[in-house]
Order: sequence, then C-alpha cells, then structure tokens
Amino acid sequence: MNSDAIKLTKSSLLLNDDVSLEFKDFKEFYEARRTALKLRLANRVSMTDAMSIEMSMEDNDEELIEDTELL
Repeated sequence: MNSDAIKLTKSSLLLNDDVSLEFKDFKEFYEARRTALKLRLANRVSMTDAMSIEMSMEDNDEELIEDTELL
C-alpha cells in the first residue's frame, strides 16, 4: 500500500458532515461543494459588499442538465 496516498475527508473538500458522498447523492454533493468554493473565493478576494456576494452566488452556469429524460 502506498503511504503517500491522499486521504480525502469531508472537511478537506470544504463540506459539512451532513453532506453525503454517496454517488446517488451527487447533485447535493455538487451543490454543497460549489457553494463552499464560491464562498471561499469571495472571502479570498475580499468581496465585502453583501450585494456583490449575493449576485455572484446566483446560478448562471449551465453545467448541470436539469432534464431527467436525458439521464
């Protein structure tokens, strides 16, 4: 066994303990991770205006296909 293996934990992924890592819950995982990364980015670039942060949190991208017929 490789002792240099990376050990991923929920906290290292910026997730709360209540977020499931099960594949069946991928959409919830994706949304939680995406939100956490956006908040971390906003904090890192010092976005202090609450409106700027709120507007940047709007879901504008089209990465997820919402139509379940395609699945």
